Amino acid sequence: MTFAQAGGGAGPSDELILIVVLVACGVTLVIWLAVYLLFLMTLSRALRECHPRNRRMEPGQVYLNLIPLVSLVWRFNTVNALTYSLREEFADRGLRRQGDYGNGLGTVYATLAVCVFVPYVGGLLWIASAVVGVFYWVRIAGLLRTLRESESHGDDEDWEARERYYDDRDDEEREDRRRRRRSRYDDEDDEDDRPRRRRWRDDD
Repeated sequence: MTFAQAGGGAGPSDELILIVVLVACGVTLVIWLAVYLLFLMTLSRALRECHPRNRRMEPGQVYLNLIPLVSLVWRFNTVNALTYSLREEFADRGLRRQGDYGNGLGTVYATLAVCVFVPYVGGLLWIASAVVGVFYWVRIAGLLRTLRESESHGDDEDWEARERYYDDRDDEEREDRRRRRRSRYDDEDDEDDRPRRRRWRDDD
């Protein structure tokens, strides 16, 4: 009876430990997902701050990184698209160049995230990926802050005004190209006509 009672008393204790471990894992997972979602929101906002013509990826596509396994490949696409979009936007606004726009950090972060499945060292690589990811997050947040401080384009009216500006500028550039092309063709026609005029004069 004594041993039976002792054995019966150990059951609830083991179950309690298991429950505590599961709750701790669940809380950790929820916190990780919340932090990761905030990270993706920053990337999405950085893309949203870029003019549509400068985006290599739509802001909503960033959240495809929430899909398991797909994110292993999509991270690289996200980093490349964000680098291109930010570089074009900074150049478009005439802002000072900002290095590689976080491309190096983003590539290292994405590579380490893939390597977490390497046996024995996967845990350490996961920690390294998280640390580099935080640095990449801070870098993108800084670039986003620079864009927001340079000009405000969050409202539809601002975007429409900017679209009109780009359309007008494109129209001017197209018209300028037409004028240059027309002038070049006129010069070529004049050059072609000169020998004929000379021959006509000689015939006279």
